[in-house]
Amino acid sequence: MYSYKDLSELAGYTARVSMLLDTIQDTKRGKFEKVLVSSASTEENSKILKGRGQIIPSEEIRFEDVPIVTPNGDVLIKSLSFFVKPGVSAFNTKYLTVITK
Repeated sequence: MYSYKDLSELAGYTARVSMLLDTIQDTKRGKFEKVLVSSASTEENSKILKGRGQIIPSEEIRFEDVPIVTPNGDVLIKSLSFFVKPGVSAFNTKYLTVITK
C-alpha cells in the first residue's frame, strides 16, 4: 500500500516528465519559447533572451555574439564570441577554461 505522500511525489515526477516531453516536441517543431523571468522583464534583456541563433555546418566550432544567461533569465554577458579549430582540445571547469593543441 502506498501513502498519500508517495502518490503525490509520483504525480509530481509524472508532471515534470510530461512537461519535458512536451518541451522536446515543441523544440523539434521550432515553436518552443522560454518563459521570461527575473531581470528578463527589462526590455533589453527580453530582446536578448528571445533571440535565436542558427546552425551552420562547419569544420570549426564558432560562437558569435552569444549571450551568457542564467537559468532564471539574468543576462551575465550580453555578447561573447569565440571559436575552436579542429585539433584543438577545450574543456571547462567551474573556475577555469583550458584550450590546448
